[in-house]
Amino acid sequence: MSAKVISVSNQKGGVAKTTTVVNLAWALTRLGKSVLILDMDPQANASDTMGVNPYESQFTMVNVLTDKKKIISTSWTKTRNDMIYIVPSHIKLSAAERDLYGSVNSVMALRTKLDRVALENFDFILVDCPPSLGLLTINALVASQSVIIPLEADSYYALQGIDSLESTIEDIRELNPGLAIEGILLTMYDNRTSICKAMAEEIHTYFGNDKVFKTIIRRNTAINQATLNHLTIFEHDRRAYGVYDYTNLARELLHEPIEDGGNEEADFDSDATAKATATR
Repeated sequence: MSAKVISVSNQKGGVAKTTTVVNLAWALTRLGKSVLILDMDPQANASDTMGVNPYESQFTMVNVLTDKKKIISTSWTKTRNDMIYIVPSHIKLSAAERDLYGSVNSVMALRTKLDRVALENFDFILVDCPPSLGLLTINALVASQSVIIPLEADSYYALQGIDSLESTIEDIRELNPGLAIEGILLTMYDNRTSICKAMAEEIHTYFGNDKVFKTIIRRNTAINQATLNHLTIFEHDRRAYGVYDYTNLARELLHEPIEDGGNEEADFDSDATAKATATR
């Protein structure tokens, strides 16, 4: 077994990037897959949500990137889910990023630390990138096989900066030729609003249907509540339709049929969704 390494990246903040990492990880375990999370965001929100305090952790991504003797497989720690491990982030990761600029292999630091033991112990390795196109994100992309790009459907500015991200991905392919766009993920979708319908159509037009996930992450107050409680949606409310959405995203990654799901309280127009999310 060799893990598939996927970065979740968008230099724009507030697009549900970290929310996607932790909930997708949990969803994958429900389908029998093991997951390692690499928290490359100095804010350490993924670490916090998974119940790992960076200030109490023996090793973090700072050690991995700055200590020549540290590798991924000697730095991970358990989470509340027996099938999810994490290498937590730390606020000092920002300083470590600055230090990397002076090193010879600055863009390869993470890739060289992603050892065989780590790759052989998990089905998936998900990398939570910071909201920037700095050296931490570049390291993540150089070490990855593909990238998921979350885009919020409720903002006319969703596509702002995408040209820069696409350009960065093209540049990184000189070092990592196999880097692919796993898919564009629409988040914060509310079918009651015209802006979400318009943005869904525009995103499909911009990227093409084959690059956009069929799964849409619906706007869900339960997800916000889960985040406030430092939990995944799967732990907070197993009936919430965020559970269905992230499970479907996991199914897509595994090339399994997605399921139509939700609860009686879901205010979501499935017919309109099908129209907005043409066949991937």
